[in-house]
Amino acid sequence: MKVCICKNEIQTVYICIIFFTSASFVLFTALSLIFFNVPDYIYLNIIGIFIFTVYFGFLPAVLYLLFIQYLMMKFGLISSFYNYSLMLGFINVLIISLCTKKKKIDYIGILVASVIMAVCSNVFSIKIYGSISNTETIDFAAIMSFGKIIRQFRIYIFSGLCTAVFFYIFNISCRRLK
Repeated sequence: MKVCICKNEIQTVYICIIFFTSASFVLFTALSLIFFNVPDYIYLNIIGIFIFTVYFGFLPAVLYLLFIQYLMMKFGLISSFYNYSLMLGFINVLIISLCTKKKKIDYIGILVASVIMAVCSNVFSIKIYGSISNTETIDFAAIMSFGKIIRQFRIYIFSGLCTAVFFYIFNISCRRLK
């Protein structure tokens, strides 16, 4: 007996898979440093946000980011709603959205977004957050040092590669459902 699945039902399943996968990555990232001794590219990864943004786009990703920020504040993981981490998230979501705005999963766009975020997102986030919150200016030479850029590359390339692998597996699985 063959079961007929409506296209809307399949789309709903896809949305649920993406949402719960990205939420799981965000939760693991938030809790990993609390419970485990992990390297920085694990506890600073943005895989969950990356997956969500690639699939849903800019505005839903911003709302998702605000929801995550609210939950982190509610459970005492952060002390204020508006902080550098939120600004960094906004910048990253913007970069990902601009680099991967096609309807199909764009692996080159994911890689390009990873490289741009590694070089630019930290600088832009610090500058914008500093301007809005009236904090003292940061030495950009220190931020753009070779060691800092390599560290950012490890974090963002790891996140981008994990996102690309996820979507590769997701697309193979989706083809089998059709």
